[in-house]
Amino acid sequence: METLLQYGARVDMAMPILEEWDEGVDGFYPIHMAASSKKMAQSAQAIQILVDAGADINQERVKFHGTPLTIAIDIGNIHAVRKLWALAKIQNKKLRAGGTLKFSKRGENPEMAILGSGSV
Repeated sequence: METLLQYGARVDMAMPILEEWDEGVDGFYPIHMAASSKKMAQSAQAIQILVDAGADINQERVKFHGTPLTIAIDIGNIHAVRKLWALAKIQNKKLRAGGTLKFSKRGENPEMAILGSGSV
Protein backbone atom coordinates (compact mmCIF):
# COMPACT_ATOMS: atom_id res chain seq x y z
CA MET A 1 0.00 0.00 0.00
CA GLU A 2 2.80 2.42 0.87
CA THR A 3 4.37 1.83 -2.55
CA LEU A 4 1.07 2.61 -4.28
CA LEU A 5 0.78 5.83 -2.30
CA GLN A 6 4.36 6.78 -3.19
CA TYR A 7 3.43 6.42 -6.86
CA GLY A 8 0.37 8.64 -6.53
CA ALA A 9 -2.49 6.33 -5.53
CA ARG A 10 -5.32 8.49 -4.22
CA VAL A 11 -7.09 8.03 -0.92
CA ASP A 12 -9.93 10.36 -1.90
CA MET A 13 -11.47 8.37 -4.75
CA ALA A 14 -14.37 5.97 -4.31
CA MET A 15 -15.23 2.75 -6.09
CA PRO A 16 -17.87 3.35 -8.78
CA ILE A 17 -21.53 2.63 -8.10
CA LEU A 18 -22.35 -0.41 -10.23
CA GLU A 19 -25.27 -1.92 -8.35
CA GLU A 20 -28.32 -0.46 -6.65
CA TRP A 21 -27.78 -2.42 -3.44
CA ASP A 22 -25.34 -1.65 -0.64
CA GLU A 23 -23.94 -5.08 0.23
CA GLY A 24 -20.91 -4.89 -2.07
CA VAL A 25 -17.99 -2.47 -2.15
CA ASP A 26 -19.67 0.07 -4.43
CA GLY A 27 -18.92 3.57 -3.17
CA PHE A 28 -16.11 2.43 -0.87
CA TYR A 29 -13.08 4.65 -0.41
CA PRO A 30 -9.76 2.97 0.45
CA ILE A 31 -10.36 3.60 4.17
CA HIS A 32 -13.63 1.63 3.94
CA MET A 33 -11.76 -1.25 2.33
CA ALA A 34 -9.26 -1.24 5.20
CA ALA A 35 -12.04 -1.14 7.82
CA SER A 36 -13.81 -4.07 6.15
CA SER A 37 -10.73 -6.26 5.80
CA LYS A 38 -11.00 -9.84 6.98
CA LYS A 39 -7.32 -9.58 7.97
CA MET A 40 -8.36 -7.66 11.03
CA ALA A 41 -4.98 -7.24 12.72
CA GLN A 42 -3.56 -5.73 9.51
CA SER A 43 -6.54 -3.44 8.99
CA ALA A 44 -5.43 -1.10 11.80
CA GLN A 45 -2.05 -0.64 10.12
CA ALA A 46 -3.73 -0.02 6.76
CA ILE A 47 -6.04 2.58 8.31
CA GLN A 48 -3.04 4.36 9.86
CA ILE A 49 -1.19 4.43 6.53
CA LEU A 50 -4.26 5.81 4.75
CA VAL A 51 -4.86 8.49 7.39
CA ASP A 52 -1.20 9.49 7.24
CA ALA A 53 -1.74 9.92 3.47
CA GLY A 54 -4.76 12.17 4.04
CA ALA A 55 -7.77 9.83 4.35
CA ASP A 56 -10.67 11.10 6.47
CA ILE A 57 -11.67 8.85 9.41
CA ASN A 58 -15.28 10.00 8.93
CA GLN A 59 -15.41 9.60 5.13
CA GLU A 60 -18.93 8.62 4.10
CA ARG A 61 -19.39 5.92 1.53
CA VAL A 62 -20.80 7.25 -1.75
CA LYS A 63 -24.58 6.84 -1.94
CA PHE A 64 -24.88 4.42 0.99
CA HIS A 65 -23.39 6.76 3.64
CA GLY A 66 -21.58 4.18 5.80
CA THR A 67 -18.46 5.43 7.58
CA PRO A 68 -15.34 3.39 8.32
CA LEU A 69 -16.56 3.00 11.91
CA THR A 70 -19.97 1.67 10.83
CA ILE A 71 -18.35 -0.77 8.44
CA ALA A 72 -15.83 -1.99 11.04
CA ILE A 73 -18.59 -2.53 13.61
CA ASP A 74 -20.76 -4.25 11.04
CA ILE A 75 -18.15 -6.93 10.32
CA GLY A 76 -16.89 -7.16 13.91
CA ASN A 77 -13.42 -5.74 13.22
CA ILE A 78 -12.34 -4.67 16.72
CA HIS A 79 -8.82 -3.78 15.49
CA ALA A 80 -10.22 -1.22 13.04
CA VAL A 81 -12.64 0.15 15.66
CA ARG A 82 -9.81 0.62 18.16
CA LYS A 83 -7.58 2.31 15.56
CA LEU A 84 -10.36 4.66 14.41
CA TRP A 85 -11.13 5.52 18.03
CA ALA A 86 -7.46 6.24 18.77
CA LEU A 87 -7.14 8.39 15.65
CA ALA A 88 -10.26 10.34 16.60
CA LYS A 89 -8.71 11.15 19.97
CA ILE A 90 -5.41 12.21 18.36
CA GLN A 91 -7.23 14.36 15.79
CA ASN A 92 -9.66 15.65 18.43
CA LYS A 93 -12.59 14.57 16.23
CA LYS A 94 -15.85 12.86 16.99
CA LEU A 95 -16.32 9.63 15.08
CA ARG A 96 -19.48 9.49 13.02
CA ALA A 97 -21.37 6.27 12.55
CA GLY A 98 -23.25 6.96 9.32
CA GLY A 99 -25.38 4.41 7.51
CA THR A 100 -27.03 1.42 9.13
CA LEU A 101 -25.73 -1.68 10.85
CA LYS A 102 -27.41 -4.37 8.78
CA PHE A 103 -25.23 -7.38 9.36
CA SER A 104 -23.60 -6.37 12.64
CA LYS A 105 -21.42 -9.08 14.14
CA ARG A 106 -21.00 -7.04 17.29
CA GLY A 107 -22.58 -9.81 19.37
CA GLU A 108 -20.04 -12.38 18.16
CA ASN A 109 -17.14 -10.57 19.82
CA PRO A 110 -17.33 -9.74 23.55
CA GLU A 111 -15.08 -6.71 23.05
CA MET A 112 -17.54 -5.30 20.53
CA ALA A 113 -20.38 -5.43 23.07
CA ILE A 114 -19.01 -2.30 24.74
CA LEU A 115 -19.85 -0.34 21.59
CA GLY A 116 -23.54 -0.67 22.30
CA SER A 117 -23.13 0.22 25.96
CA GLY A 118 -21.75 3.70 25.29
CA SER A 119 -18.56 2.90 27.26
CA VAL A 120 -16.17 3.67 24.41
